[in-house]
Amino acid sequence: MARRKRTSGFTLIEVMITVAITGILASIAFPAYSDYVVRSKMTDIALALNAVATAAAEYHATASPSAFPDELTLFVRGYSDRYGTIEVIASSTTHGEYGIRSIQNLSPRIDGSYLYITITFDPHEGYTRAWNSNLQEKYKPKS
Repeated sequence: MARRKRTSGFTLIEVMITVAITGILASIAFPAYSDYVVRSKMTDIALALNAVATAAAEYHATASPSAFPDELTLFVRGYSDRYGTIEVIASSTTHGEYGIRSIQNLSPRIDGSYLYITITFDPHEGYTRAWNSNLQEKYKPKS
């Protein structure tokens, strides 16, 4: 009896199915990965704005007369400006608003958006913070 030699390897259909499944998974995973990258960069911006808000509240608490700073050269350190310049939006004796008027170099979905943090002082309640933005909800910082 003649024995048949057994061949090893994959058939063309098996390879095509594997490539198709990999393509489908990649088409689902890539947009989710892109969103996570943008969110992580937004976290950098939010942390920088939180640091500015903390410094502005300290300035307000120690300045005489009490007022929120209208200049940030003392507070914005270590932030590279690669996503936009942090600036004073508004300041008074009771509130300060600081942020980036036009976010840049992040993603086409976000570039041109703004993100502000507002610090309000009430003698009875102390300092409160609030975010103001035109970003999509998934990119906004949580309180």
